[in-house]
Amino acid sequence: GRPQEFLEEFVRLEGKGAGGPCCMSCKDSQSFAVPREALYRCEDCWGTVRDCLPCTLRQHRRNPFHRIQRWNGLFYEKVTLRALGLRLQLGHDDGHPCVNPQPGPNDFTILHSNGIHKVNVDFCGCEHRVAHRLQMLRAEVFPVTTRHPKTGATLRLLEDFEMLSSSGKMSTYEHYNALVAMTDHTGVSVPKDRYKSYGRVNREFGHIKILKRGGRGCVENGRATTREGELALRCWACPRPGVNLPPNWRAVPLNERYLYRLIIALDANFRLCNLRRPSTLDPGLHTGWAYFVSNKAYLEHIAKYPKQKDISSCAGFRTLAHAETKNNIGLRSTGVGMCICARHEMVRPNGIGDLQRGERYCNMDFIALSGIKNCGLDEIFFSYDVVCQWCINFGTRMAALPASMQLGVGVRTFWGVPKCHCKGHKLACQVQYTMNVQPGVGRTDGEGIERTWGPLNGSAPSTKEMLPGGRHDTLDRRLASHNWSKNTGLGLSLHRKDHFAIIGAQRHTAAHEQFTAILPEGCAARWTTQVEAWEADRTRTNPYYLEVLPLAAEDRKEALTQDALHDTGPTVFISFIVIAEDLQRKITWMLEQDDKDTPSVLKEIHEKRTLLQTQIGQIRELQKVYMPCVTSKLASIGSRTGDVETEALVLPSDIAGNLRSRGCLCEVATKEEKLRESQCYDALETIRCMQRARRAIITFRRVNLRGQKQTSRAWTIIHRLQGKTELAARKYRCARAALLRLRGDGPWTKVFRDLLPGDIKALDSFVFDIDEDPEPPSKKKKSSMKPNEVQFGSGKHEISWIWLVEGATNSMDKSELEGSIRVEWLKSRARALRWTEESRLCGVEKQRTLLSLEDEASKWEARASAWPTASPEVAAGVHALAHRQAAVHRSIDAQFQAIWAKPYKSGKRRKPDRIEVQEVEESDSEDEEEDLGSLAAARAQVLLNDDAAVDDVD
Repeated sequence: GRPQEFLEEFVRLEGKGAGGPCCMSCKDSQSFAVPREALYRCEDCWGTVRDCLPCTLRQHRRNPFHRIQRWNGLFYEKVTLRALGLRLQLGHDDGHPCVNPQPGPNDFTILHSNGIHKVNVDFCGCEHRVAHRLQMLRAEVFPVTTRHPKTGATLRLLEDFEMLSSSGKMSTYEHYNALVAMTDHTGVSVPKDRYKSYGRVNREFGHIKILKRGGRGCVENGRATTREGELALRCWACPRPGVNLPPNWRAVPLNERYLYRLIIALDANFRLCNLRRPSTLDPGLHTGWAYFVSNKAYLEHIAKYPKQKDISSCAGFRTLAHAETKNNIGLRSTGVGMCICARHEMVRPNGIGDLQRGERYCNMDFIALSGIKNCGLDEIFFSYDVVCQWCINFGTRMAALPASMQLGVGVRTFWGVPKCHCKGHKLACQVQYTMNVQPGVGRTDGEGIERTWGPLNGSAPSTKEMLPGGRHDTLDRRLASHNWSKNTGLGLSLHRKDHFAIIGAQRHTAAHEQFTAILPEGCAARWTTQVEAWEADRTRTNPYYLEVLPLAAEDRKEALTQDALHDTGPTVFISFIVIAEDLQRKITWMLEQDDKDTPSVLKEIHEKRTLLQTQIGQIRELQKVYMPCVTSKLASIGSRTGDVETEALVLPSDIAGNLRSRGCLCEVATKEEKLRESQCYDALETIRCMQRARRAIITFRRVNLRGQKQTSRAWTIIHRLQGKTELAARKYRCARAALLRLRGDGPWTKVFRDLLPGDIKALDSFVFDIDEDPEPPSKKKKSSMKPNEVQFGSGKHEISWIWLVEGATNSMDKSELEGSIRVEWLKSRARALRWTEESRLCGVEKQRTLLSLEDEASKWEARASAWPTASPEVAAGVHALAHRQAAVHRSIDAQFQAIWAKPYKSGKRRKPDRIEVQEVEESDSEDEEEDLGSLAAARAQVLLNDDAAVDDVD
């Protein structure tokens, strides 16, 4: 940029500028024959034109909250319009002066978006007068009190704060302090404290707005007749009988009922806790009408359960075991439990409630059933991180709830654990409840509720100090903003999901068909029958479960019982050489590391070299006995010229085939072949173990470790595991190369393939889990702010062959075929089916969204006629509000259809914001920014939608 030039212009604004001394408005007006001196300018009006006093007052009759500056001969000083004599007339919408004005209080104060203003007001006192509070409201000023108001806040200020608090999580206290600073930043003339008044106005304004958006202002006595959950925004894409479902939706075949299934997610959040305050009645203004559960029924139900009897038996996930021991000292509530639609991450009506003592069943039962109350559907899927325990006695506990909240007869329930939480459970729970094997859920990961907590947690510090009613009202407003942004983002998010679902379905279906083609005849049909039987009846044996047993040791007794030419048998002789070979690899690897010159490493290398030299001497003696054909070759090697780790050991695989068959005794070549095959298996198992351990440590570090010291230690352990992985990979490559020389090319190469660096990656455990882990900080590229993708589950996972080492199915026995290959084939089938379901669900959800929008528009149009006793002005407002809302919903409908009519185009990844110190002369133009205007407009709403940033990485 040009900082000096800009600095001088900023300084220039402090002076009178280039204008003349006379008022230009007087010259243009016929009111004044002689122009007056221009001494006043407005900070909020356009430009820096100066006016005289009469022109300033005349121009600000409709802008009474602008900030005025007066030239005192040396500089501009602040002056209020009140001090200049401006008076505001209330009670006359047409702008005519009142014949009987009644002056308001001398300290009448109005809070506006640019500060706190004292103003002179005149209330209407003529025969058509109304109450002072109504006169203020009709002037778009919200009164603090209903009787003799002396303070108010403009609706523009309250609307601005609503957007700031919902988007930026600004608290009332912070916003009020900003208003004080805008009024007087020097501390000389600080206005009287009106923080409590402002907080009360904000709360009442939010209550009125949520009633208005719920259509309660369009019906007679709308507030008193509001029903539970009526003010909550419904998800447009979720199934709702009578709104967006076909008339015959109950008659569809059993395999398509998932299209009309409600998928919800449950979770608890302990950041949204609330402190216990002295006993003060503070009922929520609309608690129970929007997102929070009805207090009375909820607390009556909780009072029945002083203790939780159900304790977690899942060894891997013990959250529920500590529910009763959650620290609640000084807290009215330890957090909140919430219920959302898992597909679109919208909070359900009456789907959130306070937790008095941790995450107990009694709380979550009530919240879950309250969130799905009167949904009218036949199938409900529950996603919950402890669903393996929660579902066990769910029916018994549900019977203790009011009949209106219980699931109807014939409603089928399904259960699943979110993908990120699944790995915290024991294996038996994982294979039973992982979302990846649940029919009908598509690519739903169940973690949307965790993404919902993110923006909501920004309100935790301010709501923690509130009284319960104010806290409920504030969180209801935040949740309403969240739901609206999710709804308006459905156009882009569903378009994006549908695009990737079609691609994923095609790719994974083709991959599954290829997998099926290499199986022996009958296997696929048999396994399909098994898994379909399990999907229909979960009490059957789970075909995804594979018990992991340690690898059987090689039987070496046979070789020891054979006649030997030496006290050391031939099998031990070959094993001795292989051990020395491993030692050579270890030394070579240590010499390649960065810490090779440290004293401890040098000492270790020296010790290993000494041991290796002794072993090589013993090997040479044994080679004369078992491999007399290499005597001449050993003689040709002669004295070693390099280090001991580079000396050739000479195994049967290192000599020519004709010489090997004639010059190696006691079948040492055959024994090396068996040992090399065992080495391949052992090396691959080591690689797999190291990958599992590496991922577990990275996960533990992310969750539990903070600070440089602890994280550095964790990365040190990970570095060691990577070193062991590299050594195992080298061992495998060496053993495979020896096998290739001994056996030649053949079917066995389909089992032991060439090991590439990309093949060394983790499997997502024995069910689907987390895929890849990011590189350590030292390995990351400087240009990347975070990993490119954080993947949930295994929907896009392509299994490395190292996890399918028994892949040569034509040579496998029955136990091998029914082991890992069966499980991997079932997982491949599940991937193909989930992607196909996702494609179907996205298409149906698009249709449901359009039907919901049309239904909402029709409902608003039906509200256009006011009740008979409404005044003409109120009736006109009802008519205008109803038609405006109907037009808004139809415009969103048209926008969604326009988006879906075009092919999906992936936008470029957003670059990190940064400030350039030096401006490039050639780029001193805004043309390139204008070229991106259309793209920015098209993607504007998706930025408000969290799920649009992560759906394709699931």
